Amino acid sequence: GRDIMALVVGLEQVVTDEYLDHRIGQVSSLGERMLKLGLPMLTPFGGHAVYIDMNKFFEDTDKKASDFGGISFAALLLGIYGHRASELGNFAFGSYNPKTKKETFPEVNFVRFAIPRLRYERQDLDAVADAAKALYENRNSIPNAKVVYGKELSLRHFKARFELK
Repeated sequence: GRDIMALVVGLEQVVTDEYLDHRIGQVSSLGERMLKLGLPMLTPFGGHAVYIDMNKFFEDTDKKASDFGGISFAALLLGIYGHRASELGNFAFGSYNPKTKKETFPEVNFVRFAIPRLRYERQDLDAVADAAKALYENRNSIPNAKVVYGKELSLRHFKARFELK
């Protein structure tokens, strides 16, 4: 019963103007800060997340789509700075054909920064933006991600394992 009541309270809260203004403002603030820091952002910003365009992030490097830079970025962001983001691009939306041994890549290649409800304060989001900027400044040294398990699986971005090279 407690969980159902918590769900009811959450559903009531998320439709109030005050909550929506705060939530959308929080996401917009993170996106604006990331833009100001020079990160290649997808605009306009959404109501729950901001996205870094990984194709633009790595455009002046020698990184190829098959190097899965978004995976490496997300891994380093978590491992070094403790911030979680999700690669939604070359790996998540790509596919591997085991017969031809060819990888197909999507046009979109993003890393998503979803903001959980009622979890972060301004200084937390500033730390996320600063960490992403630090990785951007060192993008030439971000290692490639090698798929060690699962590149041929369905929903592979949930099941795969990687090694940074």
